[in-house]
Amino acid sequence: MLVTRPFLVLMVSLVLSSLPVPVHAGTPYTCLCDGKKQRSIASTYFCGHRKPACTRKEFNAFRAKACAADGCNVAR
Repeated sequence: MLVTRPFLVLMVSLVLSSLPVPVHAGTPYTCLCDGKKQRSIASTYFCGHRKPACTRKEFNAFRAKACAADGCNVAR
């Protein structure tokens, strides 16, 4: 069975894209306020605890809470 290089590259990229991606302080996030996008930067303690990185799920929860605190929605 002959496997071509583009197929292998595709398979490796699919596997890597499914792995959890850590998010670090300083990661930008966007909120939608009164129809305008507002860009902010995550602070050092955006996870709610002293940890250098969060999972994408933790970051999305932080982003939703931060946008709601400003009376905004999460920009998609």
